[in-house]
Amino acid sequence: NSDRTEEWLGNVTDFANHAGSGSRYPHLATTADGAVLSWLQPTAAGGFALQHSSWRAGAWSPVGNVASGDGWFVNWADFPSVVPLSPRTWAAHWLEQRPGNVYAYDVLIALSDDAGATWSAPFSPHDDGTPTEHGFVSLFVGDGQAMSAWLDGRHTAGGHDHAAGGSGAMTLRSAVLGANGVQAGGGLEVDERVCDCCQTDAAVTDDGPVLVYRDRNLGEVRDIALTRLQAGEWSDPVHVN
Repeated sequence: NSDRTEEWLGNVTDFANHAGSGSRYPHLATTADGAVLSWLQPTAAGGFALQHSSWRAGAWSPVGNVASGDGWFVNWADFPSVVPLSPRTWAAHWLEQRPGNVYAYDVLIALSDDAGATWSAPFSPHDDGTPTEHGFVSLFVGDGQAMSAWLDGRHTAGGHDHAAGGSGAMTLRSAVLGANGVQAGGGLEVDERVCDCCQTDAAVTDDGPVLVYRDRNLGEVRDIALTRLQAGEWSDPVHVN
């Protein structure tokens, strides 16, 4: 109901942005004084670039580039992001395809310490080396450090089955991120059995980060679950409903 929407949302205003022709799969992250929009932009070489622009004081900043490549996994459901973790520290992620299996791809992450002006060399938060699915990433701050969480298919043997269990279960994992890769002891298994292809998300509270995802039991019942990072460990998940 449009009348009811305006009561809490206010008037909706359309405005242009810097994403070019053919751009796709936007991601929006808020900052203390605005927002950062990121998207995939096709390149002349036939690949894609991860680009971003900041909204401040009623205007978009010039386009910034994180990375580009022609071997990326590009999918409407599992898409890249650029996330400000603090005014100066930003994190970005995208997905790189492995040959031989459409659902074999890796997460790549880059960090910026100058609000997106320049970026580190990319690195992966997972070190299993398996040609399986890794994606649906959330980037956030935990215990004062940059962190990521993602769906990790290292036990699936490259299978992808949303309807029923395959050779092994999709897991949810997290890691602390350092400028040159995962810091020692930073990798944790959050949940040993989750849905194969549903988004994760994170929010930072006064008591630390919470992570939400689609849990999955042996009977194939799937409910949204929430877990908290406390003293470097993830709590037992609680179903939202």
